[in-house]
Amino acid sequence: MTTVRWQDTPQGKAIGSIIEYLVGNFGGDVKNPKVRKKWESFYMQELDAASLGSKLSKEWVKSSQIPEDKYKNSLIDDESEEAEAIQMALTMRIMRTPFSKKDKEKIRRNVVSWIMFAYPPAEGFDVKGFFKRDVEKRKKRLGKSYIEGKWQ
Repeated sequence: MTTVRWQDTPQGKAIGSIIEYLVGNFGGDVKNPKVRKKWESFYMQELDAASLGSKLSKEWVKSSQIPEDKYKNSLIDDESEEAEAIQMALTMRIMRTPFSKKDKEKIRRNVVSWIMFAYPPAEGFDVKGFFKRDVEKRKKRLGKSYIEGKWQ
């Protein structure tokens, strides 16, 4: 029995492809304040939307440790066209995948998380804290692992 890296799973390949597309088309020098603001607006809009979503999405928002007042109502108040362009591109890419609605939500959270890792949203953002995984809790919640090309 051999284990497969998450990047080699069908979802992992989709996540990698979407990240590559978004960063390739919307990336840039993270030290540039305009670029940083664009990505920060995108994250805040994603967090705002996720805070109204499923239980797992709400947990994801909570784990980001970003104060609620920073992202709350950013979908309405923030009129960043660049951030909305990233959101639309992300939505279109995810819609083209053959996964279930629940899996597409998971893919979206993973894509945003990985991009946050590359382009941290704000000074003081605890990257290590955000990406710290409680493996035992996750195993208990998920129950299965991807082994030899299928979920076991």
